[in-house]
Amino acid sequence: MRTPKYEFILEEDERGVSVSFGQFEEGDLLQKISYSAEDGIVCIQTTSRKYELDVHKVDPDDLKKMREILKKMNYDQSFQTSGV
Repeated sequence: MRTPKYEFILEEDERGVSVSFGQFEEGDLLQKISYSAEDGIVCIQTTSRKYELDVHKVDPDDLKKMREILKKMNYDQSFQTSGV
């Protein structure tokens, strides 16, 4: 998630895309995301973790939307992308 409208309030090192998995897990900031269509894998690197997601069964239209949203979220190049 990202809320650019309010990011100016945050400290510089707190700005960017927050990533969390699970209800009670505190969010990390996204550092890098890569998508390999041929392998069907999305790799997400945050400030403290790395996730590899198998997206073989995800609808191609949903993957296209994912890539479009990620491009919008990265309007200021706050994280690295590959294959997006």
